[in-house]
Order: sequence, then structure tokens, then C-alpha cells
Amino acid sequence: IHTIEEIGEQKEKEAMLERMSYRDALTGCLNRMAYNEKIDCLMTKQLNDLVYMTFDLNCLKVINDRFGHDAGDELIIGAGNCLLDCLRAHGKIYRNGGDEFIIIVPDKNIVNIKNIANRYIEAINQDMWIEEVNIHYNISACVGISHYPDQALDLDTVINNADTAMYEGKKLGK
Repeated sequence: IHTIEEIGEQKEKEAMLERMSYRDALTGCLNRMAYNEKIDCLMTKQLNDLVYMTFDLNCLKVINDRFGHDAGDELIIGAGNCLLDCLRAHGKIYRNGGDEFIIIVPDKNIVNIKNIANRYIEAINQDMWIEEVNIHYNISACVGISHYPDQALDLDTVINNADTAMYEGKKLGK
């Protein structure tokens, strides 16, 4: 016979395991599994207005090569925290792996979204203290933004447009 307390503890453990399966252990952002489920869900729906943003840090490889992966992890954690602080109220934030983050926002106002993205870029484009190696390091990030239905008529194209815009920004050093 199980007591109410034991059942409650079991439900708490199950809820914690579910949270852990959808959260990135390093940043606390939603993880790739949560992202894939969201994309699968969006693919089966009739889309309304949707903004897809992809963010990528410009210096992670340099940090990892010069100072080690623990320092790189600090950088990723800082970028994730910055995204959560700047964008949490506006959409879901996913860490897609490495230093790539994705935000999916159900919003019609692309100008508002660009302002939010710019706020993040301004917040991240400054010296970050990397405690692991006891230095300040100037970091930066690129963003790619695509809007459905204005810039694409299907989700795959929206995602590809955002990725292309981000990589073009990286090439230009923005």
C-alpha cells in the first residue's frame, strides 16, 4: 500500500524527469528534443504569424581553443542567460547545440521582434567575464530572422532563411 506522501513524491520525481528531458543541462533553455517536438507540431498545423530567430556566438571556437571547453561552457551559459533575460517573455528559447540558440515567436510585429533581437545583440556584444580563466573577453553574436508568411510560405523555408541570414551576418562580421 502506498501512502499519499509516496504518491506525491513519485509524481514530483516524474515531473522533474520530464523537465530534465526538455531542458538543456548547461543553460536551462529548452533543448534540441523540445525544439524538434515544437517543429514537428508546427509542421502539422496551419501556421499563423511566426517569427523564427537563430542566434550564434562568433567566438566560441577561439575561446575553446585558447582557454578550454570549461571556459567555452561559461560563455554559452552567459549567452543563454542573456537570451533568457532579454527574450523570455516573447517566445520559446531553445539551445540547438554548441553556441546556437533558436527563438520561435508567435508575433505579427516584425519591428518589435527586430528591436528585441537588437537588445540581445547589444547586451551580448560586450566584455564577458570568464571566471574559468580569469579574463574579460569581448564577445559578439549574429542573428538571423525570418517571418512567416511575409518572407516564406512554409516552415522549412522560414528556418532556411533565418539560417542563411545569420551566416551571411557572420561572413560580414556583424
